[in-house]
This record gives sequence, C-alpha cells and structure tokens, in this order.
Amino acid sequence: MKYLICLILLISATANASFMIEPFAGMNFNGQFQADGASDKDNFSGTMYGARAGIERMGFMIGMDARIGNWTIDDDNDSELSTTSYGFFAGYNFPMLLRVWGTYVFAGDGTVEDSGDFLKGSGFILGIGYKVLPFVSLNFETGNLKFAEFETEAGVNDSGRSDEATYYLLSVSVPLSIGL
Repeated sequence: MKYLICLILLISATANASFMIEPFAGMNFNGQFQADGASDKDNFSGTMYGARAGIERMGFMIGMDARIGNWTIDDDNDSELSTTSYGFFAGYNFPMLLRVWGTYVFAGDGTVEDSGDFLKGSGFILGIGYKVLPFVSLNFETGNLKFAEFETEAGVNDSGRSDEATYYLLSVSVPLSIGL
C-alpha cells in the first residue's frame, strides 16, 4: 500500500498538467429576480447542480462550467424557473486547501412554467471553496444572470429586455484530477 502511495506521489510530482472534473450540487439562498421594467425584486430559492471540467497545472485551473438551476420565485404565482448556463472558468487551488474561481457565463436560458422562455443569458459567477477532505470541497458562490430576450408560449419574442437573477449558492463538490 505504501508503495502505491509513493508511486502516486511520484507521478503527480512529475506530471505537467492534469485533467480536472468537478461535479457539484447545492442550494441557492437569498436569490433575487427582477423582471424587465419591474421596480421591485422577487425572492427565490432552489437547487443548482452541474460540473466544471478543464485543465489544472501548478494550482491554476481553466475550463468550462455547465449548470442547471431549479428555482421557485416568490411572486404572485410562485413561478417555477428552470435555468441552464454555460461558461468559461479560471481559478487557483492554494496549497492550504483553499480554492477560488471566477466564471464568465456566455450562454444561458431559462423556462418559466406556464409562461415562456428567457433567452440569451449571460453573467458571472465568483466562488471560493475549502477542501475538507482530499475529494470533497465545501463551496460558496455568488452569481448573476441576465437575460436579453423573452419568448412567450404563444411564440411572441420580446428582445431588448433586462431580466436579472442574482443569487448565493452553498454547494458540495468533488474535485477530481487525472494526470495527463
């Protein structure tokens, strides 16, 4: 067993880069959604899950981020909003088990039950994580999603909108690295 550990340490010390994949799941809290033209914001909460995948070298990480959110908006109808977003992320793993990253969301959409679809999403995500075990990280993120179009169920497209969702996310992830 200790020979296997020594071999793994030797291989990881000599590897130039590694492929990383990090599935995660968490709960959104203190989320606020502001519809285009509305003066007030509606609160929302729900779940979010997804994964980050990319390359890691000397602590630096870069790659893609994909996630799905299922939120309940506290408005007059208790609307259900399902979102998907895709982005590029970059981050750093500090030697002291702390991790930070930022994601630029370049595409996203959302569906409101019995209403229509939000299109042309963009935004950003900032995160910090702490590895409590070698393969488990507790994370805190803040995110912002903006949608530029809304298409009703009848097919009417309203472009030039400014619908916005901001949220906080507490999540658990499993960051895995595979040497290249």
